[in-house]
Amino acid sequence: MDKKFATLLLLLTTVALAAGIWACSSNGSTGSNAVDDDASPDDDTSPDDDTSPDDDASPDDDDNDDSSPADDDDNDDSSPTDDDDDATPATTWTDTTTHLMWTVYPGNLRDWESASSFCNNSSAGGFGDWRMPTVNELRSIVASCPATETGGGCGVTDGCNASHCDNGACDGCTPQFGGPGSNGCYWPTGLAGDCHAPYWSETDDASNATHYWTVDFSYAAVVSVVGTVSANNVRCVRSAA
Repeated sequence: MDKKFATLLLLLTTVALAAGIWACSSNGSTGSNAVDDDASPDDDTSPDDDTSPDDDASPDDDDNDDSSPADDDDNDDSSPTDDDDDATPATTWTDTTTHLMWTVYPGNLRDWESASSFCNNSSAGGFGDWRMPTVNELRSIVASCPATETGGGCGVTDGCNASHCDNGACDGCTPQFGGPGSNGCYWPTGLAGDCHAPYWSETDDASNATHYWTVDFSYAAVVSVVGTVSANNVRCVRSAA
């Protein structure tokens, strides 16, 4: 065999062996292009172990397209803080703007006294300091109705709770059941329940000793209702700060 040809063949063989060794050693690397271990391709930047494509930027171990690495359970629930790794829906929802925690599920068909007792005795989420919200707090969870959201034109507040504070803006918004929440209610998507009846606040109507302010979330209207009406709902609140 020609000596030059033999030398070239040896060189090519050496290069091929080196390439094979490099490929094997890099197969388990964990850089930004690391291969993940789910059943189909996804477009995130970290390896994860779910079974379907998602587009989040952090490793998690669920099968859903959630937006926060803190939400590490098997359900695509609306709260990024529900990190319970089980199939049970969250029972509380926290408003990160006001730092108020709310019960996801309301108490239904209660008069004012019963509603107050319901909240005071609630143990939702393992907490024991639930209470009925003020009208300001209740207005803070109005969604997609600027007139009665916090700072809106409605004059009824904790500090102005007489009948003269009830102006046209307190009538809320249309259409009825046109909100972003469950069943078309004008509240955030993290809350459940229906809004066929108003929700109690602890704020009394200073013009009528038997009445209390409510929010009718089917219209996001702020309405004064006699406290003995037993067909209203209540959503309890506590401080999450």
